[in-house]
Amino acid sequence: MIHAAPQVDFSGVALVESLEVGIAKVNGRSAPAVRFHLEQSGNKYPIMASGHVAAEIYAYCLAAAKGGGKEIHAKVMGTLLMDVGGNAVISATSVVWYTSAEMREQAANSILGVFDKKERDATRFKFCTKPLVEIESR
Repeated sequence: MIHAAPQVDFSGVALVESLEVGIAKVNGRSAPAVRFHLEQSGNKYPIMASGHVAAEIYAYCLAAAKGGGKEIHAKVMGTLLMDVGGNAVISATSVVWYTSAEMREQAANSILGVFDKKERDATRFKFCTKPLVEIESR
């Protein structure tokens, strides 16, 4: 169990085409995960997410990609963690999307499909076979 970890907030643009889909290994267990880059003040930050937050991020990126969008304005709240290699990892705990009502509706309609594996589009995003991150809590 993670007892305490720094909280971080980023505001910027989620780069839709940077999205990668795979798994995160946490304490030896696999969970669905995504990784994408958020650009803030000219810097790109890799952001991880798993579980329902990963499904939400995937759904919004898919809705944007289907509409020809390459970025979505967003605020990401997350936790700073260390992976098994000692690298800092930002794990998103929630996202506020600054986008149109139409894209919000498209994303909301596809979130359940993501969990049912009906909304996967392997031609748009990179699907990784190796874990995106491995984390062991101490």
